[in-house]
Amino acid sequence: MSHKGASNEHLPLKIIASLIGIWIALFLCGWIGYHNMGNTYSDSAFKALQTFHLHFYPQPGFEEPKADDPPIGPLLEIARFGCALWDVLILPAVFWLVFDRRLLQWWAFLFWRHQYVVCGSGSRALTLITDLRSKGKRAIWVGRNPEERGAIPSGVVVIEGDSGDTAILASAVVHRASYLVALHEDDRLNIETLVAADKLCVRRSGKRPPLEAYAQIVDMQFKFSLQRLTDGNGRFAGSRIRLHLFNYYELFARLLVRRFPIPPTFADGYPPAEHVFLVGFAAFGQCAALRLMLSAQQLYRQSGGGTEWRVAKPKITVIDPCAEDRIAEFERYHPEFRQYCDVEFCTLSTTDLSFCERIFYAERVREERRTLVFCIETESETMRVLGLLAHMASDLKRRCSTINRVFCRIARPERLGGVLDQIKPVGKNPEVVYFASDAEVFGVGVLLNQRLDFLARKIHEAWQSVETADRRANNQPTAVGKTWESLSEEDRESNREAADHLWAKLRALGYELSEVPEGGFVPSPSGDLVHELHVREEELARAEHARWMTWRILKGWRWGAVRDSEKNLHPDIRDYEQLSDATKKKDRINIQVIPRLLEEGRLEAKRLV
Repeated sequence: MSHKGASNEHLPLKIIASLIGIWIALFLCGWIGYHNMGNTYSDSAFKALQTFHLHFYPQPGFEEPKADDPPIGPLLEIARFGCALWDVLILPAVFWLVFDRRLLQWWAFLFWRHQYVVCGSGSRALTLITDLRSKGKRAIWVGRNPEERGAIPSGVVVIEGDSGDTAILASAVVHRASYLVALHEDDRLNIETLVAADKLCVRRSGKRPPLEAYAQIVDMQFKFSLQRLTDGNGRFAGSRIRLHLFNYYELFARLLVRRFPIPPTFADGYPPAEHVFLVGFAAFGQCAALRLMLSAQQLYRQSGGGTEWRVAKPKITVIDPCAEDRIAEFERYHPEFRQYCDVEFCTLSTTDLSFCERIFYAERVREERRTLVFCIETESETMRVLGLLAHMASDLKRRCSTINRVFCRIARPERLGGVLDQIKPVGKNPEVVYFASDAEVFGVGVLLNQRLDFLARKIHEAWQSVETADRRANNQPTAVGKTWESLSEEDRESNREAADHLWAKLRALGYELSEVPEGGFVPSPSGDLVHELHVREEELARAEHARWMTWRILKGWRWGAVRDSEKNLHPDIRDYEQLSDATKKKDRINIQVIPRLLEEGRLEAKRLV
């Protein structure tokens, strides 16, 4: 059976039609074969039907053929034995057509191990299922009335029902699975699914690793609250599952920053920072602001050519009709945000382009390089505003030529045909970039962090190689000597952030990263890139430290003379110049390992024109 995501909607009808076609072809072979023998009997059709039996006697009344009987001929031989084989296979074929899904479910229940269990209905769950099957993974889909049933790839076990019901989830043998993914839009149902899985995993062997359970939580504050209830490894007390809570807006923002990394700049004087306008500041906009801030720490040397470097804050303007209320809520959870980001909030409507007069045409920003990011969570509204933007493209070009790009999140751009091309501004100024489609987001590489975790694992291993030179009594890292599997979730996340910043570091050197598909050739990093990494190692290490320090501070850490993970104190939360050389090596190793990350992580670095 194919593991690709091709549609199986008409597969039973195709098989039945094929069986009928084969029967007709065999019948015609028998009919023609009898005529070729010179048969004198008029009932040729009846004789042809007799080819369904293996014994054949051309003359009636004789048990054995005579020596002078005409030869049977190849067509008749094909008909005789082909029809007999058709007789033998027709019943199993019909049985398989009728009970295909049920047989596969029984087989999975009895024998499957290490499968993926996906819970949820709709196109996002279907996208993940299709990606899993394209990679040859075993997959079980649990949900009610999944959309586009005909598009479900072959080999997928479909169990219709409520995944929060323990009996339903038990039929997916979740206690023998490796991964569980809860993708319901309802947070309550996702939590019920996790609770049911935890009950079933009591049967899980103690020697097996915990079930990796991923759950989408739309409510960001609820997500933070649940994470605080788990230990450092994402597990509740006595639980046999490891919890990974995610919000798809965080995934959208991560892909946005990869498409649009604000690189560290190394220049005398304050760098010409990119001014980012976020249109919408609900959950999507808040995730985009955090991700842009973490990746956009820019370095500059003080005017006059001095040796001291400083960190430039990224510049973000937020446009939202409820800006005041949303920033108040946002800053309750991220009180240090303004300290590391030059941000301005404008209470303006996002349903039309009235904000252009207030923001884009203002004299004080007309000479800046600007990028517009739509973080409106209603896709139809995004397209409406994008259409208005295209309508006034000529005016934008004349009065506001420094708007470089407009970023929009469209779930399924392939379904919109040429409509998206039609609403792009004339002359492609500004350039419109669509990012984070469902096909990009809801695959195992992004949704389950598998590609990012590979890079993060390599960074952790490289860090271990230089950590021994920086053993200090006041700084005992929790990740020392541990494998990736035994790291706490916070330590894993720290390595993921370092891996994510790879896109910004390479952009600083004038390169753009792209992922090489499975099976494609991965070129080795060019000699020019390796040389530039060596020449710029110290500046990039400085940028890496600024990124790490900002991430720690946003997580609630502060400087402390002695490291205390419970109180979130760290002695290295200070300027790069104040670090010892042994400590700086931990930042430099992140630069030295880049060529290996590119090659082993299937990433290609291309120089920007």
